Amino acid sequence: MAMVAKFYNLSMHFHHPDDLPSVWAVHVLDFDVITQGDDLQHALKMAVEASALVVQWDVVAGKDPADRRAPPEDWDTFFDVVTHGQATAGLENLVESKIHTLAVQALCLFQFEMPTSDAEKLVSIGTSVRSSKPKAPEPVLQRQPVVWPTAA
Repeated sequence: MAMVAKFYNLSMHFHHPDDLPSVWAVHVLDFDVITQGDDLQHALKMAVEASALVVQWDVVAGKDPADRRAPPEDWDTFFDVVTHGQATAGLENLVESKIHTLAVQALCLFQFEMPTSDAEKLVSIGTSVRSSKPKAPEPVLQRQPVVWPTAA
């Protein structure tokens, strides 16, 4: 088995759905993945985990995960938040009750194991591959996310 490592800059749109106002829904626009969490940190964790699964499934299947991108109207909503929101570093200091929507960008590293024969094919497309036996760690944020909250 070989360990495969891929970096992605994820653009995520967080909001409270009309039918579930007590949760945070998050749309990972780069892979058109939608999930939710009980609070912002939980929603971020769920988004990163769901994105990691999509990347792994697509890479193992020989597909490019970037082909899943969300439709243009969803990107327009994301950039509307970026344009009209206020930039801040990280989610820790935000008061969730005062935020209506967030646009978040975070660089993530996804690592997973796959058969060496399949991994060797990825070298030609710039994927980092190394032969090793350890289990893949959970996906991690490589830096603090940059967020653009808009007030409630």
